[in-house]
Amino acid sequence: MPPVLPKRKVQGSGRRRREVQAPADAKPDTLSTQSEKKFNSIWFSLVASFHQQGDAPLPQIPSRYLRIQDGNVPASSIQKYLMQKLSLPSESEVEIKCCEQPVNPTQPLCNLVELWLKGRSRQTTQAMIGSSAKEFVMVLTYGRPKAPSL
Repeated sequence: MPPVLPKRKVQGSGRRRREVQAPADAKPDTLSTQSEKKFNSIWFSLVASFHQQGDAPLPQIPSRYLRIQDGNVPASSIQKYLMQKLSLPSESEVEIKCCEQPVNPTQPLCNLVELWLKGRSRQTTQAMIGSSAKEFVMVLTYGRPKAPSL
């Protein structure tokens, strides 16, 4: 009689991996654009608006260029940042604009990047080594919100 060997434990949970498949009715172009829309890290510039309403215009913050590593962060996080930097009493004291359009605070930053890209010219921009990368950085303006009209 052959010796009885103990069963070896198999690593993993024992479940089989399912293949990730695209829905049958999805177009390949749609799938590729969805994967391209993921923004891991977003560089942007915060610039004080020249056309501010309200009591006193908000000053320019010292650190103009910022990076957020998660593109799904809501725009309200930028409002909170500005509120802290400018020592404002609440987030409602700051309005953020992208391409001259007011930004909804619940909107994720990746949507702002898409809006900014649509607002840029369709021409290909070339850059020289050592030249400024200003035209490749998303610009968000901030200022006091307009007073509601009565």
